[in-house]
Amino acid sequence: MGGVLLFLSQQQTGEKTAAITYSPEQFQFVVGSGHMSAGKLLIDGYEDGHALLSSGPVKVHSETHFILRLEISTGQNILDSEQVPAFYWRQKAHPAKVARLSLSGTQVVDLGKSEDWTGEITEFGFLFTDVDGQAPELGAVSLGGNVLATQVALMLQAWFQFESWSQRSVHFLYGGAQQHPVPLPLVVLIWALATMLIYRLFGGRRPMSMSAYGMAMLLVAWMVLDVRWTANGVRQMKHSITNQWALSNHERMLGGLDGNLYGLIKRFKDKILNEESNRILVVGNLSRFEYHIKRTRYHLFPDSVLVSGQLSEKFDPRNLDYVLFIDDFASKQAGWNQLWQQLPITDDWRDSLQLADSGEMGILFSVRRENP
Repeated sequence: MGGVLLFLSQQQTGEKTAAITYSPEQFQFVVGSGHMSAGKLLIDGYEDGHALLSSGPVKVHSETHFILRLEISTGQNILDSEQVPAFYWRQKAHPAKVARLSLSGTQVVDLGKSEDWTGEITEFGFLFTDVDGQAPELGAVSLGGNVLATQVALMLQAWFQFESWSQRSVHFLYGGAQQHPVPLPLVVLIWALATMLIYRLFGGRRPMSMSAYGMAMLLVAWMVLDVRWTANGVRQMKHSITNQWALSNHERMLGGLDGNLYGLIKRFKDKILNEESNRILVVGNLSRFEYHIKRTRYHLFPDSVLVSGQLSEKFDPRNLDYVLFIDDFASKQAGWNQLWQQLPITDDWRDSLQLADSGEMGILFSVRRENP
């Protein structure tokens, strides 16, 4: 542990940086309302299910003040990433752009890991979502540099952070944060090896005794990690029983990470796609929308699906029934004429496509062809 503290102390950057502290009453409501209670701001008024707090105009240098400390309570464990409170900010260089970061409660956050925490920060604040009438509370908020106490807090927080269900957890489970200042498996392994070395130096000479002691230490080290994984799994199980047990498969799919996309594909199938096997081309940015495109193929099964980064001349309309564009401009339906011209297609393809349906993340076109 002395070695861990020594390593963390070398990461200090904020010994001479004075922290900037904000009391909860300094924040202004842009949307929603609340009142002070026992030194904390109680958010109990929402507009369209949201409450927005702003610091007003500020001048914060991201290079020196990148550690966020806050006291926040939501009243319950919220596992849906779309419902948890969020911290947002604006940069002087990009005033129209709003960056945000999901929060999990009272915690220490290293904002320096975000590529958007750069330059001068001109505004920051918090976004709250109404969840079953719960009234979250906001306490003191501070921005400062990195000191040893902060590093220790970040390390412990990463070790015991809760990891909710995701597509990744089907194959792999961290049981904590994906990135650690000091990985817990490394610490317990070094501890096990150090205890075996001490045992050897202070009288453990017999090979059998040394082997038994070494296996015992490795078993204890493994159990330390297993306790963390088990606690994480029990919390996931409790959430599943409480919130998922009574739902139908359709409701579970709608509540998943790709629920909007699932609902869109199901509507396509119910309204448009016939029972016969369809030949569908899915077009989207493979690097930006890889997850959504893969899930689209899954939801379209058993239809024949081909994926491409763009709609080019190498695809013959006579061999296709539908073209599905996966993109985030699909929800901006106000300017269809402009969007239609911006689609990455040639004039020949534009003449072959007929708008069939649209929704968030997806636009479906049927393919007109004279000789199918």
